[in-house]
Amino acid sequence: MSLRVFVSHRSADEEIASVIVQEIESWLNGNGEVYYSSRPGAGKPGASLNAVLEDKIRQADLFVLAFTTADEDWSWCMYELGLAMGQDTKATQVVVFNCTDQRPRVQAANLEVNARSAASIMNFVLPFHKEPEWLMLDSGARADAGPLLAGLDFISPDELRKRADDLQAKLDDVLPKSEPHTLDRLEHLDLSLERKYAQHVRSLRVRARDVEEQNPEEYERLRSEAQGILLEHAKLGNKHSDRSARRFGYQAFPPHLPLGELLKSWRTEFKKSYGVSPSKLQSAWQNDFLSDLSRATEGRPSEPSDVYMLSADKNDTLKVQPVVVRTNQRVDDGVDYLVYFFKVLVRDIQDKST
Repeated sequence: MSLRVFVSHRSADEEIASVIVQEIESWLNGNGEVYYSSRPGAGKPGASLNAVLEDKIRQADLFVLAFTTADEDWSWCMYELGLAMGQDTKATQVVVFNCTDQRPRVQAANLEVNARSAASIMNFVLPFHKEPEWLMLDSGARADAGPLLAGLDFISPDELRKRADDLQAKLDDVLPKSEPHTLDRLEHLDLSLERKYAQHVRSLRVRARDVEEQNPEEYERLRSEAQGILLEHAKLGNKHSDRSARRFGYQAFPPHLPLGELLKSWRTEFKKSYGVSPSKLQSAWQNDFLSDLSRATEGRPSEPSDVYMLSADKNDTLKVQPVVVRTNQRVDDGVDYLVYFFKVLVRDIQDKST
């Protein structure tokens, strides 16, 4: 057997998995094995995975996850992925087929494919046929795959495009309906926090509440430690408005910018624009924002604030409050945050703070 492929999916997504399996099988033309739990006789996930199924996962050269919606239970698929990436397995290429408008966060994935786009699917089809080092990370597997690799390499560019188009068209018949396009009318940005850091923040928040009344100093220390994790490890995504970037002194946000660098930029650009460093009162929004993020990480509701944020650009006189309006609990237990900047109606105040 020259190539082993495992397609992971939820039972409700059997049709999608079946399309992917059938297409890959047609490409292999008998020079490999494509396995998935919905194949007759494969066994279904239950209290434990079928032993044969576990062996197929551990021996896979290519692991494909058909992802639909983050609102569902993906524990079995994540368990299958863990088996495929374990230390006692072959080196495994991991590909995620994203079948909805919700972006999966699978850190082990080497390639994410938009199942609704033939151009994106081509990013999978091309290395599958033309790059043995990509298709089979384990060099030992490539050593026994001469006939397969020669046959795949023989496929013409026109045939590659046809295979990508065919796969996309067949998937289109079974994919969930696309979500309607939404337009955010407020300034906004998004942040993400990986699993281990989100878990640490939650733990610190719980410990802080346990000592709040008996030990106020320890309470503040734990809260500050949680906020420090957010500053260092919460990072910007790619869903933001141009005006929100300018509010922090950027024309466009750098990718994956840590939250701490974002707040530092606001202070630096504020001083350049206004000629003085922001006062304690003018900087107070940052602490309130960090507190809001901490509560959101723990799944607690937002609390009202009486401070506002000025833009780092003094020509922008709009006063706003950044509020975490939504969090998404990811499959891997990390957290995504959507932040809106709400306009606040306040009279100018005399800043007497030092």
